[in-house]
Amino acid sequence: MTRKGVEAMPEQDAVLLAKIAEQLGKAPVASYDSENKLVFLVLNTKTCPHIPEEVWDCSTLQELRLGGFQLDQFPADIAKLTQLRSLRILNSTIGAFPATMQALSHLEKLEGYRAHLEDITALCRLPALRILQLKQCGLRQLPSEIGQLQRLEVLELSQNQVMQLPSTLGELEQLQKLDLSSNPLEDLPEELYQLHQLQELNLWHTGLREVSPLLGRLTTLRLLLLGWTQLEELPVEIGHLAALTGLNLDRTSLRTLPASLWELTGLKVLMLGHTPITSLPPEISGLANLTALYLSGSGLTTLPAELWELSSLKILYLNELGLRELPPEIGRLTNLETLSVRRNLLQGLPAEMKKLEQLKTLDISENPLVELPTFLANFPRLEGLDVYDLPQLRIPPRKVIMQGMDAVLEYLRKRKASGKE
Repeated sequence: MTRKGVEAMPEQDAVLLAKIAEQLGKAPVASYDSENKLVFLVLNTKTCPHIPEEVWDCSTLQELRLGGFQLDQFPADIAKLTQLRSLRILNSTIGAFPATMQALSHLEKLEGYRAHLEDITALCRLPALRILQLKQCGLRQLPSEIGQLQRLEVLELSQNQVMQLPSTLGELEQLQKLDLSSNPLEDLPEELYQLHQLQELNLWHTGLREVSPLLGRLTTLRLLLLGWTQLEELPVEIGHLAALTGLNLDRTSLRTLPASLWELTGLKVLMLGHTPITSLPPEISGLANLTALYLSGSGLTTLPAELWELSSLKILYLNELGLRELPPEIGRLTNLETLSVRRNLLQGLPAEMKKLEQLKTLDISENPLVELPTFLANFPRLEGLDVYDLPQLRIPPRKVIMQGMDAVLEYLRKRKASGKE
């Protein structure tokens, strides 16, 4: 697609765009395809309450983006845009969509962000819709007609006020991604567990208190986000999710984890931060493909020896655990790229850390360290070093710390060269 000046546009388009610009107080962004057809149009306003009628005469449009309009109902004339494939509405008040929306037989993607909506029933009659994203739109409910969207692959409804889901949600046989985060949902309909194509399920920051054993039916699930909920228990059936690669349980009320969890050998990311979990079993070593582990602020008082066998780890967060030392075995994690041990009780760092040659980011701030080891200057890939808020640190002196990472590393190199390891 290309943008054109007024002189290069077809005359009819130039007239339409000029009228649109007059009402908006500025020229819209427009693009054309190789056949000189107007296919892309962006209209943003802070002063024009209605969508200029000339927009509906742009019959070749394939993508339309609107921002800042305040409407009681979306204009029925949108039905004229029969070639439309994508519609984005930002920072607007829509109210409801008209029944004429069903004429948009090519519309594949509809995105609303801060677009206040009261009723989306008309959207359920869009035959080609694959992606529906309605974030922070004030939605309080989903119509039962949602099950009619038989081609829908992505449904994102984060930051709304939805309290209950219709059972017809289970009829979306092509659905691969479902985002219900930041909604006051307290339970899920059993029919949801019929979504056998589902790969991503986001229930982060909902009112969820329990998960049904039926969760085990979602065998294609790759990403499951349950963080920031009041969840106190996971069903044993979570072990059936053999395709799972990412599991977020941050800030839940979980105190224990089912033994079946450690059988998820394909898991790559596990987030247990700020949970009351007090121990991890030796079976954690079974997560051989784990690349990221988040344990910060949890109830852990000790770390299992098997943790240091997770040689695939690239990211490890151990903040706020009251750790007094890191074991020499940390040197086994030779693929580690990010290590964060902020706000612990560490008085030193083991020499075996020098084996972490892939390390890019290291955070050791807010620990009672007195001296930084010179081997910190030897990490060839280091890009970020956080050594601030070390009140007892004497070496390097504070004036060097305040100059930033490069100054700190140079100081340590000189110190090592002088024989002061």
